Amino acid sequence: MLIRSIAATVTVAAVAGAAVAGPLDDFKPILQRCKTAFESQSLERVFYNERVKAWVKVVSAPSELSYDVRKTDSLVSPFSAFVQIIEVTANSRAETESEAGALKVDIAERSTRFTSRIEYRFQEGKWVTTGGTGKGEFKASANTGYDKPTIFPLDKDSFAPNRGPIAACSAP
Repeated sequence: MLIRSIAATVTVAAVAGAAVAGPLDDFKPILQRCKTAFESQSLERVFYNERVKAWVKVVSAPSELSYDVRKTDSLVSPFSAFVQIIEVTANSRAETESEAGALKVDIAERSTRFTSRIEYRFQEGKWVTTGGTGKGEFKASANTGYDKPTIFPLDKDSFAPNRGPIAACSAP
């Protein structure tokens, strides 16, 4: 009797594992595109910012990326997932491109930490991006912590191609 119980448990676990394998395998390319987009960013960029009408130098720390995929009780969305990206940047402005390039920008001194959490659901056999949240926190000096976060929604427009590497994190 004990042997049948163990065999049944192993069979159920194997079937449950097989049920997760398909959606998890389907999620891996989304995760890889997202990871590649953030890893390929230059950690130091100089560009003209039209909004502020100045040359800007941005220095970034390497992004941190984490994720999770879970089985749900929903028949419509039997799996859910998220990708979380943490970026820390600092910037400074100048009148010319060469002046901006020569600026010393120190992340430890003054920085902004952006956390993007992108939500997904597995529906009708494919992953769908359902939105998420963004959080921005500012640190004014090396002797202070980050201020109270500003939280904002990530909607479909957040994943538009002109929005930078986050666009690569959207499900196809």
